[in-house]
Amino acid sequence: MKIFKYFLGSVALVAIVMSSANVTAATFVIDPAYSNIIFKIDHLNGYNIGAFRSFGGYITLNDTNDQIDSVMASVDVTSIYTKSLERDALLRSELFFDTDKFPEAKLVGKTIKDKKLICDLTIKGKTREVIFDLKFGAIGKDPKGMVKFSLFANGSFNRNDFGIKFNQKLPGKKKLLGEDVEIKLEWEATLVGA
Repeated sequence: MKIFKYFLGSVALVAIVMSSANVTAATFVIDPAYSNIIFKIDHLNGYNIGAFRSFGGYITLNDTNDQIDSVMASVDVTSIYTKSLERDALLRSELFFDTDKFPEAKLVGKTIKDKKLICDLTIKGKTREVIFDLKFGAIGKDPKGMVKFSLFANGSFNRNDFGIKFNQKLPGKKKLLGEDVEIKLEWEATLVGA
């Protein structure tokens, strides 16, 4: 049910913003059923990939619908999924995300320039700037007549910047986990009020 809480919360937020500011630009609510937030981190001599299953947010375009004006997403960190229940529980613990204290992460777009999306990312109560390579698709209607918009973005951050410092030393100078986390946004969004 959490996935719907974030989705409906985003709809309400968009409605408030549009009403109070008399916004005419197109606003699209992210559809979690057709979207992904995926992360990747080095592990031993390979890597691990995971995702968050519950999130929501919105994307606002300008009046001519050819540029992104704003982006916001809220992520339920407890929904982390890495194909291992034991590992998921560890990632929720105090050693990593500490979801009992910090159940939510946020992504807020600040600037879009030269196909770069510059965002404030908040994890564990710490906010840091993250830059994504940005690509967005055309606007179109699905078979039900709903107006859809897609966004794709790739970025990375150092997990130490957010207080996620757990690691283990291996023989030699190697460590169990990498410091940098790659993150990929694959979002399909639906026009509000369509």
